[in-house]
Amino acid sequence: MSKNDDLSLPEYIQRLAASAKSEDVEFAKCLQAFIESGDFAWITRIATPSHAEEINKLGRRVGATYPWGVIEERVAEFAAGLYAAHPSRRWPNFHGLIDGVMRVVVDRESEGVEAEGRKLLEIVLKPLQHIDDLMNLISWTSYSSSFSGWVRGWDRPGRPPLRPTTFETYILGLSQAELSDAIDVDDGLCQYLLTAVAMERPADARFWLDQAVAVNGGLAKIEPKRINALIAGNALFDADGILYMEQCPTPANQAEVLVDLIKLRGIKHHPDFLKYAARPEISASPALLEMLAESAPKLAVGVLGEILKRKLYQGHPYVGPEQYEAGYAAAARALSTGGAEVFALLSESSWQGKQAAVKALVVHASEDVAPKATELSLGLLATVTVVNEREPILAVLAQHRPAWFVAAWWECLADSSKQIRAHAAGALFHVMGKEALWPAIERLGSRKADSRLGAVALLNQIDDPKVIVALGAALEAEKSSAVRAAIREALGVKGAGPVVAGTAALPAGLAELEKRLAGQKRVTKTPGAGWIDVTVLPPLYGAEGVRVGEAVIAHVLATQAAHKAIEAAPDLNGVLSQLDRARSGDFALGILNAWLVSPQDAKDRWALAVAGVLGDTRILSVLNSWIPKWCEASRGKLAEYAAQAIALQGSNEALMLLDALATRYRSKQRNIGTAAAQAFQAAAAARGLSADELGDVVVPTFGFDAEGVRDFAWEGGMARAELGVELKLSWSDPDSDKTLKGLPTSAPDALKAEVKELGKLLREAAKGQAVRLELALVRQRRWPVARWRELYETHPVLRAYATRLVWGVYGIDGALLRCFRRYPNGLLADAAGALEELPEKDACIGMVHPLELETEAVSAWRAHLGRFKVTPPFPQLDRAVERLDPLHANRRELAVAKDRSVGAGTFRSRAERRGWMRGSVVDAGGVAGYFKAFPGAGVEVSLEIEGLYIGVDPMETITLGAARFVRADSVKRGSYTYDDPQAGDVRVLAFGDVPPVVYSETVGDLKAIAGIVAAVDEGSAEV
Repeated sequence: MSKNDDLSLPEYIQRLAASAKSEDVEFAKCLQAFIESGDFAWITRIATPSHAEEINKLGRRVGATYPWGVIEERVAEFAAGLYAAHPSRRWPNFHGLIDGVMRVVVDRESEGVEAEGRKLLEIVLKPLQHIDDLMNLISWTSYSSSFSGWVRGWDRPGRPPLRPTTFETYILGLSQAELSDAIDVDDGLCQYLLTAVAMERPADARFWLDQAVAVNGGLAKIEPKRINALIAGNALFDADGILYMEQCPTPANQAEVLVDLIKLRGIKHHPDFLKYAARPEISASPALLEMLAESAPKLAVGVLGEILKRKLYQGHPYVGPEQYEAGYAAAARALSTGGAEVFALLSESSWQGKQAAVKALVVHASEDVAPKATELSLGLLATVTVVNEREPILAVLAQHRPAWFVAAWWECLADSSKQIRAHAAGALFHVMGKEALWPAIERLGSRKADSRLGAVALLNQIDDPKVIVALGAALEAEKSSAVRAAIREALGVKGAGPVVAGTAALPAGLAELEKRLAGQKRVTKTPGAGWIDVTVLPPLYGAEGVRVGEAVIAHVLATQAAHKAIEAAPDLNGVLSQLDRARSGDFALGILNAWLVSPQDAKDRWALAVAGVLGDTRILSVLNSWIPKWCEASRGKLAEYAAQAIALQGSNEALMLLDALATRYRSKQRNIGTAAAQAFQAAAAARGLSADELGDVVVPTFGFDAEGVRDFAWEGGMARAELGVELKLSWSDPDSDKTLKGLPTSAPDALKAEVKELGKLLREAAKGQAVRLELALVRQRRWPVARWRELYETHPVLRAYATRLVWGVYGIDGALLRCFRRYPNGLLADAAGALEELPEKDACIGMVHPLELETEAVSAWRAHLGRFKVTPPFPQLDRAVERLDPLHANRRELAVAKDRSVGAGTFRSRAERRGWMRGSVVDAGGVAGYFKAFPGAGVEVSLEIEGLYIGVDPMETITLGAARFVRADSVKRGSYTYDDPQAGDVRVLAFGDVPPVVYSETVGDLKAIAGIVAAVDEGSAEV
């Protein structure tokens, strides 16, 4: 948030009046004059301001305020008056102002406060001169802010209508002429109003339709959505829908009307419905073909054949063969009675169409036609030659009826694609089990490396002692580095350990390796396309202190360069174990710096791996400073590689930085955040810890003692640094206790550089810990008393957070017993200053959430923090809370964001920033929902989403659904996993069974995600 976001509305206007931009000053002057006088003449003096963001913030501030006072009402009139004064501009500069005003109107409506909604609507109406102004204004703000709430239920065929909103009631109260003008505004919002008019005033809807026919030159010239709006409102207009289909020359428009008619009335309601649905050019609409397949599958198969043969889908916008899943399913069920002809027509279709057809064959074809279904599936697969297109089709075959394709799987096991080999290995093991053991072992001797890789993948899935023996023997004879790496990985999974690590072929020592390299006819070339010169690199030393020769260095670099992953090349395990890692930092930094001044070609990313494997903590700040530069330059992959290199360095400082990167890039540049998070979780697993526990462990002391003191000495001088509660350094002379402004200038340059680096790491630690602890507060994490003491009383960095936060002592039943804060001198006290002692057993410590405290206690602690001038590192006692209405304790569906629309990119950014994660990915890459875990409470919440899929355009609109609470780990998630909680699911918890903090944080999240309350500014730094 901006530092000015806490200003009151009058203060903000005054700030705008003091702007350096003359346009903003003029805007503020006119606004202030209008607030005082109410004279609309002031509005006409305003030109379009250039400083759009300031105007938008003004609107958001009004939008976040309710109830309105006189000033807010005047600003609302002013905003509407601007629109009325300049109706042709639609200036984007003003959209935030009017959006903020209209948001309050909509929110009053969505909360069911009709009287207030009507009052606010009248304020907006006051400056408008004509009904067109109102409709244009509402349609504009509806689009720009994705508002819902203006109309209710009219666009949901088949569901009972809800009562009209205040806005609809206002519209329905207009005269016939005004009503016709309102409907004529060209906007989707008015389509829904037309439904309301057809339902409540059908004669006036008929009047509008007759006028529209006359003006447009016929019924067929009217948009189909308008015809559908009339049909949805009243069955009296069904005949007009049928007449429209008869007169309309556009199949897509005919289909649009027919789909709604069938949804509302059923396909057998009128004989003309089936007549038009049987026309292939109309049923090329996927929705219509699906309806036909449900009611008349035999007819649908014939119609689909004609559609594909004549490519009639080209007459329907954004429609392709891949969208006819229901038709393919009907054809698969009728393979022996003509359905096979449909699949034969798909040889020239897109790969997505073939994937949909193949899925229908393996899912819906019966076993008695398995040979035919297999032949058709493989025939379609054979026409797809691009690896990335074949792989999704093979994934379908592996998931459904893999036994039909055993011969094909053995062929795919030797494919050049790792993903395809993985599908084949999984399918073969699923079908054959241990019977695949010997055929796989035989393929370890194949002359083709890809075939050997496939054999390793298959053997990796078989649990049999013979697998380890076979892989160990293959490793000794294997020449391909890629196959050796795969075998080693498989042996590691099997628990074979280093016994067969493949180091036996390596020389016993570096000297022997150097002798062997010298005897080779072919000299190993140094990689790097000329940017690296081993003769000028800092020295590299063996464990015995002997300098490593250039030939060995070239071998190390070339071997690492041949290994594509950012990890130590497995073939270097023996060599790396013989290097003096304590003295390799200069060499690694030299490699890294040489690559950074080169063109930074991604194929030379091996330099990052070398830096991570051999480097010390100096590489951390270098890589951390380059990551945002690569992001800005659209080289996010290099930033991802850098995160992986940081993980290789392995120190606590490196792991702390990884934790910070995982949080910083959780929603934007997610590949970086994912790489960092995966590396951090792997490090935690390797130590037998949870990610939270590792987050505690890896916070370095940076050389400070338990009191937060560190002495820096050099020849002829010394200075003492002390960590403050905000992790800032204060300096003094340890001999005289005299305060210093900073490290004395007499300190050597190397020490100055070290202190500068220390400052960077401390700032990174402060940011990372603030985020981590806020998540711990939200997730209700608890620490045993002894562990809390180790972390927050004796750790020089973490103890600052014991001082700046309010902590609670919790009983073994989870109940809050009392609260305390740690003074900088180490004493613990309550809000009144009375000293506290921590219990030694039967208790744990956690950060206190304001919901756990009475109002008086919250006020007392706020006063305490204010008295001691303590600034919490994140909102703790001041965070917004949402309390459960006792009357809603038995409810199980949280509808606070239900039916709200939001941009896909905005949703992901807002949700993932708050710790929500993507759920299962299902058919066609669809995302079933998002979820958030509260491990401390043993609860998680799942949110339904409509319209979100992998690769969705960030600007596309998605619709949020209901949220439901369940016990932790009760929902399975993964690819093609359909286990999200639904209405009536016995796993869903009643609100009364959900911990209050979990309920509050969830409601707050959903409101922010849906835009119901002001979210964090999109341009602000991520937390």
